[in-house]
Amino acid sequence: MPDYLVVDVDCYDEEHRVKLSGNGYPPAVQSIAGTTIKIPSADFLAYFLFRKQRFRPDLYSQLKAVKKAHLYEAAAELEHLVALRDGTIAIEDGVVKADSTLTGRIGEAVSLCAINQIHDTGPGDWLALPEGVDEIPRGLRPCDFRIQTASDGKKVIQVEAKGSFARESVDFKSKAVRAHASDILRKKETHAVVPEAKSGIWHADLRYGTITVFGDLTKGTARCWLLDPPAEGNGDSYRLRVIARMLHATNLLQLLAPRSQLTIAVVNRVASVLLGENIAQFDGRPVLRQNGESFSDVVEGAAEMGTSRTKFSANRTQVRGHPVVGAIFKSRRMPFLFVGIEENLLKAIVDQELDALSSYATKPRVFEGLVDAVMPTGSAKEMGFPDVLSGPYFRKVFRGRLFSSSSGVVFGQVEPL
Repeated sequence: MPDYLVVDVDCYDEEHRVKLSGNGYPPAVQSIAGTTIKIPSADFLAYFLFRKQRFRPDLYSQLKAVKKAHLYEAAAELEHLVALRDGTIAIEDGVVKADSTLTGRIGEAVSLCAINQIHDTGPGDWLALPEGVDEIPRGLRPCDFRIQTASDGKKVIQVEAKGSFARESVDFKSKAVRAHASDILRKKETHAVVPEAKSGIWHADLRYGTITVFGDLTKGTARCWLLDPPAEGNGDSYRLRVIARMLHATNLLQLLAPRSQLTIAVVNRVASVLLGENIAQFDGRPVLRQNGESFSDVVEGAAEMGTSRTKFSANRTQVRGHPVVGAIFKSRRMPFLFVGIEENLLKAIVDQELDALSSYATKPRVFEGLVDAVMPTGSAKEMGFPDVLSGPYFRKVFRGRLFSSSSGVVFGQVEPL
Protein backbone atom coordinates (compact mmCIF):
# COMPACT_ATOMS: atom_id res chain seq x y z
CA MET A 1 0.00 0.00 0.00
CA PRO A 2 1.37 3.47 -0.86
CA ASP A 3 2.01 6.03 1.88
CA TYR A 4 -0.37 8.45 0.15
CA LEU A 5 -3.44 8.12 -2.07
CA VAL A 6 -4.41 10.67 -4.72
CA VAL A 7 -7.95 11.99 -5.16
CA ASP A 8 -9.32 14.62 -7.55
CA VAL A 9 -11.38 17.26 -5.72
CA ASP A 10 -13.78 19.76 -7.29
CA CYS A 11 -17.02 21.63 -6.65
CA TYR A 12 -20.13 19.74 -7.77
CA ASP A 13 -21.13 22.43 -10.24
CA GLU A 14 -20.78 26.16 -10.85
CA GLU A 15 -23.61 27.00 -8.45
CA HIS A 16 -21.86 25.23 -5.59
CA ARG A 17 -18.51 26.72 -6.61
CA VAL A 18 -19.99 30.19 -6.12
CA LYS A 19 -21.55 29.27 -2.78
CA LEU A 20 -18.34 27.67 -1.51
CA SER A 21 -16.34 30.78 -2.42
CA GLY A 22 -18.25 32.86 0.15
CA ASN A 23 -20.63 32.25 3.06
CA GLY A 24 -17.74 32.01 5.52
CA TYR A 25 -15.97 29.14 3.75
CA PRO A 26 -12.17 29.47 3.93
CA PRO A 27 -10.08 30.25 0.81
CA ALA A 28 -8.60 26.75 1.09
CA VAL A 29 -11.81 25.38 -0.46
CA GLN A 30 -11.07 27.14 -3.74
CA SER A 31 -7.39 26.26 -3.41
CA ILE A 32 -8.06 22.51 -3.59
CA ALA A 33 -11.10 22.65 -5.91
CA GLY A 34 -10.04 21.48 -9.35
CA THR A 35 -6.82 19.90 -8.06
CA THR A 36 -5.49 16.48 -7.19
CA ILE A 37 -4.72 16.07 -3.49
CA LYS A 38 -2.66 13.51 -1.61
CA ILE A 39 -4.31 11.95 1.42
CA PRO A 40 -2.28 9.95 3.96
CA SER A 41 -3.00 6.22 3.80
CA ALA A 42 -2.77 6.11 7.61
CA ASP A 43 -5.62 8.61 7.99
CA PHE A 44 -7.75 6.90 5.31
CA LEU A 45 -7.34 3.57 7.11
CA ALA A 46 -8.08 5.15 10.50
CA TYR A 47 -11.46 6.32 9.19
CA PHE A 48 -12.26 3.13 7.29
CA LEU A 49 -11.26 0.65 10.00
CA PHE A 50 -12.64 2.43 13.06
CA ARG A 51 -15.81 3.86 11.52
CA LYS A 52 -18.30 1.71 13.48
CA GLN A 53 -17.10 3.19 16.75
CA ARG A 54 -17.77 6.69 15.43
CA PHE A 55 -21.24 6.04 14.06
CA ARG A 56 -22.56 3.99 16.98
CA PRO A 57 -20.37 4.63 20.03
CA ASP A 58 -23.17 3.30 22.23
CA LEU A 59 -22.89 -0.14 20.59
CA TYR A 60 -19.37 -0.28 19.20
CA SER A 61 -16.59 0.83 21.47
CA GLN A 62 -13.23 0.11 19.85
CA LEU A 63 -12.82 -2.74 22.37
CA LYS A 64 -16.05 -4.34 21.18
CA ALA A 65 -15.11 -3.66 17.58
CA VAL A 66 -11.92 -5.67 17.98
CA LYS A 67 -13.54 -8.48 19.97
CA LYS A 68 -16.33 -8.81 17.42
CA ALA A 69 -13.79 -8.71 14.59
CA HIS A 70 -15.29 -5.65 12.89
CA LEU A 71 -11.80 -4.35 12.30
CA TYR A 72 -10.91 -7.62 10.62
CA GLU A 73 -14.04 -7.49 8.47
CA ALA A 74 -13.06 -4.04 7.25
CA ALA A 75 -9.48 -5.19 6.66
CA ALA A 76 -10.75 -8.17 4.65
CA GLU A 77 -12.83 -5.84 2.48
CA LEU A 78 -9.76 -3.76 1.80
CA GLU A 79 -7.81 -6.88 0.90
CA HIS A 80 -10.35 -8.50 -1.42
CA LEU A 81 -12.64 -5.73 -2.72
CA VAL A 82 -10.77 -2.42 -2.61
CA ALA A 83 -7.60 -1.65 -4.58
CA LEU A 84 -5.37 0.89 -2.82
CA ARG A 85 -2.65 0.97 -5.41
CA ASP A 86 -1.44 2.93 -8.42
CA GLY A 87 -1.76 5.86 -6.03
CA THR A 88 -5.56 5.94 -5.83
CA ILE A 89 -8.68 4.18 -4.54
CA ALA A 90 -10.52 1.75 -6.79
CA ILE A 91 -12.50 -1.48 -6.81
CA GLU A 92 -10.61 -4.68 -7.58
CA ASP A 93 -11.00 -6.26 -11.00
CA GLY A 94 -13.80 -8.80 -11.06
CA VAL A 95 -16.00 -7.04 -8.49
CA VAL A 96 -19.24 -6.52 -10.41
CA LYS A 97 -21.12 -4.62 -7.70
CA ALA A 98 -20.09 -2.54 -4.67
CA ASP A 99 -22.77 -2.44 -1.97
CA SER A 100 -23.87 0.85 -0.44
CA THR A 101 -22.25 0.10 2.92
CA LEU A 102 -18.81 -0.31 1.35
CA THR A 103 -19.16 2.73 -0.93
CA GLY A 104 -20.43 4.76 2.03
CA ARG A 105 -17.40 3.85 4.15
CA ILE A 106 -14.99 4.71 1.36
CA GLY A 107 -16.85 7.93 0.65
CA GLU A 108 -16.71 8.92 4.31
CA ALA A 109 -12.99 8.16 4.65
CA VAL A 110 -12.02 10.06 1.50
CA SER A 111 -14.30 13.00 2.27
CA LEU A 112 -13.03 13.55 5.79
CA CYS A 113 -9.42 13.32 4.58
CA ALA A 114 -10.24 16.01 1.99
CA ILE A 115 -11.96 18.29 4.52
CA ASN A 116 -8.93 17.88 6.81
CA GLN A 117 -6.89 19.61 4.11
CA ILE A 118 -9.27 22.59 4.20
CA HIS A 119 -9.47 22.80 7.99
CA ASP A 120 -7.04 22.01 10.79
CA THR A 121 -8.70 18.71 11.67
CA GLY A 122 -7.76 15.03 11.84
CA PRO A 123 -9.19 11.57 12.60
CA GLY A 124 -9.44 12.33 16.32
CA ASP A 125 -11.74 15.32 15.76
CA TRP A 126 -14.80 13.80 14.10
CA LEU A 127 -17.93 12.75 16.01
CA ALA A 128 -21.21 11.29 14.78
CA LEU A 129 -23.42 13.45 17.01
CA PRO A 130 -24.67 10.75 19.43
CA GLU A 131 -26.11 13.28 21.93
CA GLY A 132 -29.80 14.08 21.88
CA VAL A 133 -30.66 11.69 19.06
CA ASP A 134 -33.89 10.55 20.75
CA GLU A 135 -35.12 14.14 20.79
CA ILE A 136 -34.95 14.47 17.01
CA PRO A 137 -37.83 13.03 14.93
CA ARG A 138 -37.03 9.78 13.16
CA GLY A 139 -35.92 10.55 9.62
CA LEU A 140 -34.21 13.71 10.81
CA ARG A 141 -31.76 12.05 13.17
CA PRO A 142 -28.02 12.61 12.70
CA CYS A 143 -27.28 8.89 12.30
CA ASP A 144 -29.83 8.81 9.46
CA PHE A 145 -27.97 11.71 7.85
CA ARG A 146 -24.55 10.07 8.29
CA ILE A 147 -23.27 13.47 9.42
CA GLN A 148 -19.86 13.89 11.00
CA THR A 149 -19.06 16.93 13.16
CA ALA A 150 -15.69 18.42 14.12
CA SER A 151 -14.08 21.70 15.12
CA ASP A 152 -10.89 23.29 13.82
CA GLY A 153 -10.68 25.43 16.96
CA LYS A 154 -12.42 28.35 15.24
CA LYS A 155 -15.55 26.95 13.62
CA VAL A 156 -17.82 23.95 14.07
CA ILE A 157 -17.89 21.94 10.85
CA GLN A 158 -20.34 19.29 9.71
CA VAL A 159 -19.93 16.92 6.77
CA GLU A 160 -22.44 14.61 5.15
CA ALA A 161 -20.44 12.07 3.15
CA LYS A 162 -21.70 9.91 0.30
CA GLY A 163 -19.97 7.32 -1.87
CA SER A 164 -20.78 6.01 -5.33
CA PHE A 165 -19.39 3.25 -7.57
CA ALA A 166 -18.72 4.47 -11.13
CA ARG A 167 -19.62 2.12 -13.94
CA GLU A 168 -18.44 4.75 -16.40
CA SER A 169 -15.89 7.54 -15.92
CA VAL A 170 -15.58 8.99 -12.41
CA ASP A 171 -16.28 12.40 -14.02
CA PHE A 172 -19.72 11.25 -15.20
CA LYS A 173 -22.53 12.29 -12.84
CA SER A 174 -24.60 9.14 -12.91
CA LYS A 175 -28.16 8.78 -11.70
CA ALA A 176 -26.82 7.57 -8.35
CA VAL A 177 -24.52 10.61 -7.99
CA ARG A 178 -27.36 13.00 -8.84
CA ALA A 179 -29.58 11.23 -6.31
CA HIS A 180 -26.92 11.70 -3.62
CA ALA A 181 -26.74 15.42 -4.43
CA SER A 182 -30.52 15.79 -4.28
CA ASP A 183 -30.60 13.92 -0.97
CA ILE A 184 -28.02 16.25 0.58
CA LEU A 185 -29.98 19.33 -0.52
CA ARG A 186 -33.32 17.85 0.57
CA LYS A 187 -32.01 17.20 4.07
CA LYS A 188 -30.73 20.78 4.16
CA GLU A 189 -34.32 21.94 3.67
CA THR A 190 -35.97 19.47 6.08
CA HIS A 191 -33.50 20.48 8.80
CA ALA A 192 -35.48 23.70 9.13
CA VAL A 193 -38.45 21.81 10.64
CA VAL A 194 -36.47 20.61 13.67
CA PRO A 195 -37.83 22.50 16.70
CA GLU A 196 -35.44 25.21 17.88
CA ALA A 197 -35.36 23.78 21.42
CA LYS A 198 -34.23 20.43 20.03
CA SER A 199 -31.76 21.57 17.39
CA GLY A 200 -28.74 22.31 19.60
CA ILE A 201 -26.71 19.40 18.31
CA TRP A 202 -27.28 20.65 14.76
CA HIS A 203 -25.58 24.00 15.32
CA ALA A 204 -22.65 24.36 12.96
CA ASP A 205 -20.78 27.27 11.44
CA LEU A 206 -20.00 25.48 8.18
CA ARG A 207 -21.55 22.50 6.43
CA TYR A 208 -20.19 20.44 3.55
CA GLY A 209 -21.82 17.80 1.43
CA THR A 210 -19.41 15.42 -0.30
CA ILE A 211 -19.79 12.67 -2.88
CA THR A 212 -16.82 10.40 -3.56
CA VAL A 213 -16.94 8.56 -6.87
CA PHE A 214 -14.62 5.67 -7.73
CA GLY A 215 -14.60 2.68 -10.05
CA ASP A 216 -12.07 0.09 -11.12
CA LEU A 217 -8.55 1.12 -12.05
CA THR A 218 -9.62 1.83 -15.66
CA LYS A 219 -12.14 4.51 -14.63
CA GLY A 220 -9.57 7.07 -13.52
CA THR A 221 -8.52 8.70 -10.26
CA ALA A 222 -11.16 8.72 -7.53
CA ARG A 223 -13.07 12.01 -7.39
CA CYS A 224 -14.58 13.90 -4.45
CA TRP A 225 -17.36 16.39 -5.26
CA LEU A 226 -17.98 19.27 -2.81
CA LEU A 227 -21.44 20.73 -2.15
CA ASP A 228 -22.75 23.54 0.06
CA PRO A 229 -25.56 22.78 2.53
CA PRO A 230 -25.92 26.10 4.49
CA ALA A 231 -25.36 26.21 8.27
CA GLU A 232 -26.99 28.24 11.03
CA GLY A 233 -23.89 29.17 13.07
CA ASN A 234 -23.51 29.51 16.85
CA GLY A 235 -21.34 26.41 17.30
CA ASP A 236 -19.01 26.19 20.33
CA SER A 237 -15.88 25.30 18.37
CA TYR A 238 -13.31 25.09 21.18
CA ARG A 239 -15.48 22.92 23.45
CA LEU A 240 -16.38 20.53 20.65
CA ARG A 241 -12.76 20.15 19.54
CA VAL A 242 -11.52 19.35 23.06
CA ILE A 243 -14.40 16.97 23.80
CA ALA A 244 -13.95 15.12 20.49
CA ARG A 245 -10.26 14.58 21.19
CA MET A 246 -10.95 13.49 24.76
CA LEU A 247 -13.46 10.92 23.53
CA HIS A 248 -11.02 9.73 20.87
CA ALA A 249 -8.27 9.14 23.45
CA THR A 250 -10.73 7.59 25.90
CA ASN A 251 -11.84 5.04 23.30
CA LEU A 252 -8.23 4.09 22.70
CA LEU A 253 -7.55 3.68 26.44
CA GLN A 254 -10.67 1.56 26.85
CA LEU A 255 -9.36 -0.67 24.09
CA LEU A 256 -5.79 -0.89 25.34
CA ALA A 257 -6.28 -1.01 29.12
CA PRO A 258 -9.99 -1.19 30.01
CA ARG A 259 -9.42 -2.02 33.70
CA SER A 260 -6.52 0.30 34.53
CA GLN A 261 -6.90 3.08 37.09
CA LEU A 262 -5.81 5.57 34.45
CA THR A 263 -8.56 4.56 32.03
CA ILE A 264 -11.23 4.65 34.73
CA ALA A 265 -10.06 8.08 35.88
CA VAL A 266 -10.05 9.47 32.32
CA VAL A 267 -13.53 8.06 31.61
CA ASN A 268 -14.85 9.73 34.77
CA ARG A 269 -13.25 13.04 33.83
CA VAL A 270 -14.69 12.97 30.33
CA ALA A 271 -18.14 12.35 31.82
CA SER A 272 -17.69 15.44 34.03
CA VAL A 273 -16.57 17.52 31.05
CA LEU A 274 -19.61 16.47 29.03
CA LEU A 275 -21.93 17.47 31.87
CA GLY A 276 -20.20 20.80 32.56
CA GLU A 277 -21.03 23.93 30.61
CA ASN A 278 -17.70 25.70 31.23
CA ILE A 279 -14.91 23.52 29.90
CA ALA A 280 -12.26 25.99 31.11
CA GLN A 281 -12.80 24.87 34.71
CA PHE A 282 -11.02 21.59 33.89
CA ASP A 283 -7.97 23.18 32.25
CA GLY A 284 -4.81 22.20 34.13
CA ARG A 285 -6.68 19.97 36.61
CA PRO A 286 -5.03 16.56 36.10
CA VAL A 287 -7.00 13.36 36.46
CA LEU A 288 -6.44 11.69 39.85
CA ARG A 289 -5.86 8.21 41.20
CA GLN A 290 -8.41 6.62 43.50
CA ASN A 291 -6.33 7.78 46.48
CA GLY A 292 -6.42 11.37 45.23
CA GLU A 293 -2.83 11.43 43.93
CA SER A 294 -2.02 12.81 40.51
CA PHE A 295 -1.35 10.64 37.48
CA SER A 296 1.17 13.22 36.22
CA ASP A 297 4.14 11.06 37.16
CA VAL A 298 2.71 8.32 34.96
CA VAL A 299 3.57 10.22 31.81
CA GLU A 300 6.89 11.76 32.91
CA GLY A 301 9.40 11.45 30.06
CA ALA A 302 6.83 10.39 27.47
CA ALA A 303 8.52 12.44 24.75
CA GLU A 304 11.83 10.61 25.13
CA MET A 305 11.47 7.89 22.58
CA GLY A 306 12.27 4.61 24.25
CA THR A 307 14.78 6.03 26.74
CA SER A 308 12.42 6.84 29.59
CA ARG A 309 9.21 4.89 29.34
CA THR A 310 6.18 5.95 31.33
CA LYS A 311 4.97 3.99 34.33
CA PHE A 312 1.73 3.37 32.45
CA SER A 313 3.66 1.63 29.67
CA ALA A 314 6.17 -0.19 31.90
CA ASN A 315 4.42 -3.56 31.56
CA ARG A 316 2.59 -2.90 28.33
CA THR A 317 3.27 -3.40 24.65
CA GLN A 318 5.54 -0.72 23.15
CA VAL A 319 6.80 0.24 19.71
CA ARG A 320 10.58 0.10 19.89
CA GLY A 321 12.17 3.53 19.44
CA HIS A 322 8.83 5.39 19.39
CA PRO A 323 6.76 6.88 22.25
CA VAL A 324 3.81 4.59 21.53
CA VAL A 325 2.09 2.21 23.94
CA GLY A 326 -0.50 -0.31 22.79
CA ALA A 327 -1.64 -3.92 22.64
CA ILE A 328 -1.68 -6.94 20.34
CA PHE A 329 -5.01 -8.43 19.23
CA LYS A 330 -5.91 -11.61 17.37
CA SER A 331 -9.23 -13.07 16.28
CA ARG A 332 -9.37 -16.75 15.39
CA ARG A 333 -7.64 -17.36 12.07
CA MET A 334 -7.09 -13.67 11.38
CA PRO A 335 -3.62 -12.10 11.59
CA PHE A 336 -2.16 -10.28 14.57
CA LEU A 337 -3.10 -6.62 14.84
CA PHE A 338 -1.30 -3.92 16.82
CA VAL A 339 -3.18 -0.83 18.03
CA GLY A 340 -1.49 1.90 20.07
CA ILE A 341 -1.61 5.52 21.22
CA GLU A 342 1.08 8.22 21.09
CA GLU A 343 2.22 9.00 24.63
CA ASN A 344 2.34 12.75 23.99
CA LEU A 345 -1.42 12.62 23.39
CA LEU A 346 -1.75 10.61 26.58
CA LYS A 347 0.18 13.30 28.48
CA ALA A 348 -2.20 16.05 27.32
CA ILE A 349 -5.18 13.95 28.44
CA VAL A 350 -3.77 13.03 31.84
CA ASP A 351 -2.60 16.56 32.65
CA GLN A 352 -5.79 18.06 31.14
CA GLU A 353 -3.75 20.52 29.11
CA LEU A 354 -6.69 21.66 27.01
CA ASP A 355 -4.76 23.98 24.69
CA ALA A 356 -2.18 21.24 24.06
CA LEU A 357 -5.00 18.81 23.37
CA SER A 358 -6.73 21.23 21.01
CA SER A 359 -3.52 21.88 19.06
CA TYR A 360 -2.23 18.28 19.13
CA ALA A 361 -1.19 16.90 15.75
CA THR A 362 1.42 14.48 14.51
CA LYS A 363 2.52 13.95 10.93
CA PRO A 364 0.93 10.84 9.38
CA ARG A 365 3.51 8.26 8.44
CA VAL A 366 3.99 4.63 7.52
CA PHE A 367 7.00 2.76 8.85
CA GLU A 368 8.41 -0.69 9.46
CA GLY A 369 8.53 -1.19 13.21
CA LEU A 370 9.41 -3.65 15.94
CA VAL A 371 6.80 -4.15 18.64
CA ASP A 372 7.91 -5.39 22.06
CA ALA A 373 4.72 -7.10 23.15
CA VAL A 374 3.79 -7.72 26.78
CA MET A 375 0.56 -9.57 27.44
CA PRO A 376 -1.03 -11.62 30.24
CA THR A 377 -0.03 -15.27 30.11
CA GLY A 378 -3.66 -16.29 29.68
CA SER A 379 -4.05 -14.06 26.61
CA ALA A 380 -0.87 -15.50 25.09
CA LYS A 381 -2.21 -19.05 25.51
CA GLU A 382 -5.51 -18.05 23.87
CA MET A 383 -3.54 -16.70 20.91
CA GLY A 384 -1.90 -20.10 20.50
CA PHE A 385 1.72 -19.38 21.41
CA PRO A 386 3.37 -22.75 22.20
CA ASP A 387 6.25 -21.34 24.28
CA VAL A 388 4.23 -19.74 27.08
CA LEU A 389 5.90 -20.20 30.46
CA SER A 390 4.53 -19.69 33.93
CA GLY A 391 4.36 -16.16 35.32
CA PRO A 392 2.02 -13.19 34.96
CA TYR A 393 3.35 -11.88 31.63
CA PHE A 394 4.39 -13.28 28.26
CA ARG A 395 6.81 -11.28 26.11
CA LYS A 396 7.23 -11.53 22.36
CA VAL A 397 8.74 -9.37 19.61
CA PHE A 398 6.60 -8.62 16.55
CA ARG A 399 7.43 -6.88 13.30
CA GLY A 400 5.16 -5.17 10.81
CA ARG A 401 4.23 -2.15 8.75
CA LEU A 402 2.66 0.39 11.07
CA PHE A 403 0.37 3.26 10.14
CA SER A 404 0.55 6.34 12.36
CA SER A 405 -2.39 8.69 11.83
CA SER A 406 -2.42 12.40 12.56
CA SER A 407 -4.74 11.79 15.51
CA GLY A 408 -2.19 9.82 17.57
CA VAL A 409 -3.46 6.30 16.87
CA VAL A 410 -0.91 3.78 15.54
CA PHE A 411 -1.99 0.46 14.05
CA GLY A 412 -0.99 -2.26 11.66
CA GLN A 413 -0.79 -5.97 10.94
CA VAL A 414 2.23 -7.58 12.62
CA GLU A 415 3.90 -11.00 12.72
CA PRO A 416 5.76 -12.64 15.63
CA LEU A 417 9.50 -13.17 15.24
